[in-house]
Amino acid sequence: MLSQWQHILRPIDCGPMRLKNRLTSAPINTGLENLSNLAALADFYAEAAADGVSLVTLFSPALSGQAKQNADILPTVSDDFRRYNPILKAVSSFDCRVAIELNHIGQDAGVLFPISSVPGVSKHTGKSFHAAPAFLIRKAIHQFAQCAQRAASVGFDAVEINASGRSLIASFLSPAINTRQDAWGTNQLGRFRFLLETVRSCKRNLPENKALGVRFNLMELSPKGAAWDEILRLIQMLRIAGADYLVGIVDGFEERVPTHSHAIPEGVWVPAYEALAQASDLPVFFTDPGSDFDRLEDLAQKHDNAVFSLSTPLLGDSSFIRKKLGIAEGEIRPWIDHHDSGVPLDALRTRKLLNLTNPCQFGRFPLAKVKTPTPKRIAVIGAGLAGMLFASIAAGRGHAVTLFEKSSTPGGQLHFVRAIEDNENYDKWLDLLVNDLKLNKVNVIYNKRVDLQDLKKEDAFDRFVIATGSEPEIPDIAGINASNVVTYEELLTGTPVGNRVAVLGNGRLALAVSRYLLENKSETKRSAESWLEAWGVGSIKEHAGGVLGVIPEIERAVRQLYLIELDADISNKLLKKAHNRWDLTWLLMRGAQRVTQANIELIDNHAVRISDCPDRSNRQAIRIDHVVVCSECTPNLQDRVGLFSGEDRVLIVGAASTERGYMNFADIIYQVYEKASTI
Repeated sequence: MLSQWQHILRPIDCGPMRLKNRLTSAPINTGLENLSNLAALADFYAEAAADGVSLVTLFSPALSGQAKQNADILPTVSDDFRRYNPILKAVSSFDCRVAIELNHIGQDAGVLFPISSVPGVSKHTGKSFHAAPAFLIRKAIHQFAQCAQRAASVGFDAVEINASGRSLIASFLSPAINTRQDAWGTNQLGRFRFLLETVRSCKRNLPENKALGVRFNLMELSPKGAAWDEILRLIQMLRIAGADYLVGIVDGFEERVPTHSHAIPEGVWVPAYEALAQASDLPVFFTDPGSDFDRLEDLAQKHDNAVFSLSTPLLGDSSFIRKKLGIAEGEIRPWIDHHDSGVPLDALRTRKLLNLTNPCQFGRFPLAKVKTPTPKRIAVIGAGLAGMLFASIAAGRGHAVTLFEKSSTPGGQLHFVRAIEDNENYDKWLDLLVNDLKLNKVNVIYNKRVDLQDLKKEDAFDRFVIATGSEPEIPDIAGINASNVVTYEELLTGTPVGNRVAVLGNGRLALAVSRYLLENKSETKRSAESWLEAWGVGSIKEHAGGVLGVIPEIERAVRQLYLIELDADISNKLLKKAHNRWDLTWLLMRGAQRVTQANIELIDNHAVRISDCPDRSNRQAIRIDHVVVCSECTPNLQDRVGLFSGEDRVLIVGAASTERGYMNFADIIYQVYEKASTI
């Protein structure tokens, strides 16, 4: 059975460290790394080791107080590393090696005096950062070496230096960023110096039986990024300095093109990793190469030094590798990428990672599994995400739960998100939620619209939980009731629209609906080649920074779209986040037109009539076939008739509990688990 995976499962030597196969775990930022008790993290990595990974790389929160993201982060330099012993012990019995990644956050650090290669203002913190003086550079090099020595002393098999992303060392390596005119800049050797001296210092402090890896930006996606000859020189000098393996990352400072923190086609960066593997005789780690093991087997056969660094598949299913290899049975549990729950490889995130399909991962919500001493009869109204979760948790704790749903199927807003994202993982998530209802013996009644007052009169329940969600709010605009105006719910349930559409709104919903309207298929379903062409990305061997430097090639959109913002402040706040800027950029690339700072005077059957703010001058008409309303939502009050604030037997959860009628998936899960665990 395993013979078809002989190249994936073949051992490989990373300097003095032998890995039993080519499957490893990437450095995942779970948000738990700064805790003194790492028992929950040890359980996760023990599962990964039992599943078959040959190496787990731990994400360390920060190199020093100067490098940390915020005041709550434990500085690694003051850490004796003994708190990692539970993880080291947990994976050792599975012939799995352990590495630790050492980070200096650099310009995005939430400290008083953040540093980089040059001065500027951080996009992430809004704070000014400073050009690092030579004494701080040397101090950082000493701290890297000191931490490497401590890590080796407690039993880590390898230390990995992070010079990728927007880290301090990355800012020195980058020709697009480092414009210093001293020994730490000026030319290639000057830009390499910080990293090379760090590698040499760490290598001197490591015993001979410990390996040293280097993670760096292989492709910066900037026209001023490193050319291929500079990459070749760097990897040759890293080898001479003492690096035992390389981890090439596609990332940089400009955030011009989506990277790992965006929904992109699976394995889109593999050609860049292949170029690195061909150019170096050191082991090369392919970060998030995809979950297609047939492709990974071909890559391992083609490149004898290829190693695969996995993240989200391991987070989604603790038996992922065994199921892919045919050792274990069952459908693979998905990981669902969602920015509100955290991006696993985001080094700047401080909020704990949340697995939407398995919220109790990492030891979360322990009270949800504690049986109640006083079982109650609970009625839950609404079978959306909040209602289904609450019903399952409460029933699992021993309550008798009846779930009422007015339609014939459960899911609520999940169906709309699935349609917008074109992501079948939402179907799998919904299947898991429905299966949990069955396992916990929840009595589900469909096609039943419940009146709360009538339900109370039956005296059949002790507690009532309102999870009726929200409904689209209709803005007060002249002509909003015209026959060609539809809500996003009507659109996603099959109402047809024409070739010229205006979308009213400026939140995540408006961006997502606009993408849905422009595409025959989602961005993630494109081939890697067409996606790269659309974003203007080429071969790292032929183009500096991997950027083509020409107008991207992208086919004509399905329809002409106008995105008309309703609130400039909301738009400005939204676009501070890179993934929202990427979404808007994609819309503009697809021919959408953005209308900002405008008054909507009137909507009629042929046009949206607008004028300039604030004096209502320059009146014009945008010819349209349909208008889709994606403005704020309002809590669904229809099923809350007779509800009074003083009623202690009634609990409201999910979007229905908010004034805006909106709550993201992560906040719903946090709220529901807290309330269902204590009812």
